[in-house]
Amino acid sequence: MRLPHYDGRNRTFWFVNWEGFRLRTGEPFTTTVPTTAERNGDFTGINAPIMDPCAGSVNSEGACPESSATPTPFSGNAIPGNRISPTSKALLNLWPTANVHGLATASGTINNYSTVARTGGNQNQVVARIDQALTGRQRIFVRTSYWNVLDLPIDPLQNGLCSDRCSEKYSTKATAVAYNYTINPTTIVDLNASVSRFRYNRSPTNAGFDLTSIAWPASYNAAVPPIMRTPPTPCVANFGDNIMCTQGQSFIQDRNTQYDLSPSLT
Repeated sequence: MRLPHYDGRNRTFWFVNWEGFRLRTGEPFTTTVPTTAERNGDFTGINAPIMDPCAGSVNSEGACPESSATPTPFSGNAIPGNRISPTSKALLNLWPTANVHGLATASGTINNYSTVARTGGNQNQVVARIDQALTGRQRIFVRTSYWNVLDLPIDPLQNGLCSDRCSEKYSTKATAVAYNYTINPTTIVDLNASVSRFRYNRSPTNAGFDLTSIAWPASYNAAVPPIMRTPPTPCVANFGDNIMCTQGQSFIQDRNTQYDLSPSLT
């Protein structure tokens, strides 16, 4: 393309490039979640005693803070309904319900939840450059680039409590300018300048969680910024592939700006 009243032949050169990548995959996922009976405090399917740390002596809230009692087994290996706190009942809803029969073992039913977890992400990269011969001895170029990556959250339990981390976004913007002046056949001046900006965001899916929904005081909501306020995860070993024991609710922000100026005389 020629600009009106300007002949840029052998003087002006430009280049633009875009690269994009998209990936969507499915990862089979089978794990163990609480059964309907276990959600109601009934652990008769487990060949191990469920112990009462309060030995039956509780306060009006069904608890025994700072108790020195010797734990005793719950009768019938079942926790009475009045001993299950409202917070525990609310957090149970973070677990998906069983959707397959699973396998009965002495330790209870295992592998009773199966699904396909989506994985993948996006990537884009754009580069543009223009070179200009100002005179027979002076040249300048400007280059700008942009790169971003999106890693999709891995959420096999489908409750927003991601495996290891939720959505991640990276991006970099950079601009460089270089000026070259040939003073004479043996002397050259170069001046290079650049600036780049890196951004990283890790955002939890359950950000903005209302802590009053699990019977916690409303004042707790005000104490934690919404982007960092997520459900307290019930970490139970050997359940849900220990997803709730990972940093899946983590929130991270990183910003980094770099400047460079490099003059030289050759």
